[in-house]
Amino acid sequence: MKRAKNLISNKRITYLLLTSILIVGCSEIFEEDITKLKIELISPGDNVVTRDYTQNFRWRPSSAIEQYRLEIAKPDFSQSQTFLYDTLIKATSFVTNLNPGTYQWRVRGENSGYSTEYTTRTLIVDTATDLSGTQLRLVSPQDSLQINVNGIFFRWNPIFAAEYYVFQISSSGYFFDTIIRSNQLLKQVPTDKWLLWEVRAAKNGTFTPFTSRHVLVDQIPPITPTLLSPFDGFTTTIDTVSFDWVSISDATIYELTMYNSLGTSVIPGYPLSLSIDSLRIAVPNGLVFWDVCAIDKVGNRGPKSTRRQFTNN
Repeated sequence: MKRAKNLISNKRITYLLLTSILIVGCSEIFEEDITKLKIELISPGDNVVTRDYTQNFRWRPSSAIEQYRLEIAKPDFSQSQTFLYDTLIKATSFVTNLNPGTYQWRVRGENSGYSTEYTTRTLIVDTATDLSGTQLRLVSPQDSLQINVNGIFFRWNPIFAAEYYVFQISSSGYFFDTIIRSNQLLKQVPTDKWLLWEVRAAKNGTFTPFTSRHVLVDQIPPITPTLLSPFDGFTTTIDTVSFDWVSISDATIYELTMYNSLGTSVIPGYPLSLSIDSLRIAVPNGLVFWDVCAIDKVGNRGPKSTRRQFTNN
C-alpha cells in the first residue's frame, strides 16, 4: 500500500514538472530560432557619402522576424558621442533627418524567443548646399488633431544650416504666411474650420518641399439635451429609476447631475460621466432634482438641460 502511494506521489511530481516545463518553454517551442539569420541591409550603402540630410534606412524583410531593432550612433558604436536611435519597429524602413557627420547604423531581427546578430554600416553626411532633396519633418500638432483651444504651438524638426522657414496656414477664406528663423511658432488660428498648415526650409535660394498637416479648432459646444424620463414631478416607491434623454450626434460624454431637495447642492457621488444616453440607477430618498449636459470629444461642454424633479417615497 505504501509503495502504491509512493508511485502516485511520483506520478504527480512528474506531471507537475512536465507541466511547468511546457508552460515556461511554450513560447520557445513555437518560436522559430532566428539566431543564424542575417539581416540584409538595402540602403544607404556602406561608407556612402551623401549631401542628403533626409535618409531612408531600409532592409529586407523575413517572415520569421516579428520586429526589428534599429540603432544609429554618431560617429560609431565603439566611441559613440551621440546615440540617436534605439527603436523597435515592425516595418523594414525608417526615415529621419541627419546633420552633417559620420554615423554608424545597425539592424537586428527579433521575435519573442530569439534575435539575430546586428548587421552594421557606416554613413557619412556632408554639408548640403541644396535643400530640394531634404524632407522637413513636422512634430506637433499631430495630423488631423481636433482641439478646442485656438492658440496652437506649431513645431518641426530643424534642418541643419537652414536660413529660415516658410510657415503657412490656409483654409476656405483664410490664408496666413510668414518667414520664421526658429523651428516653432505659437499662433492664434481661426476656429470651427479645418486648417492646412505647412512648412518648408530655405537655404541658398533652395527649398525643401512643403510638409503639411491638418488641424481643427472646434469651439462649438453640443446642443442642450432633451430629457425623456422620468417626467417632471415623477413619484416612485422603487429605489431604482430609469433616466433617458435624446442622443446628441457630436456628444461623447453626458454628465448626469442630481441635487438635494432644495436644488442647491450636488448630491455626493455626482455628477456621473456617461457614454450612453440612458441608464437605470439607485436614487436617494426624498425630493431630488436632476439635469444632463453633453460634452464633445474635444471637451466643449454644452448647456445643461432643463432641471427636473422626482420624489422617491
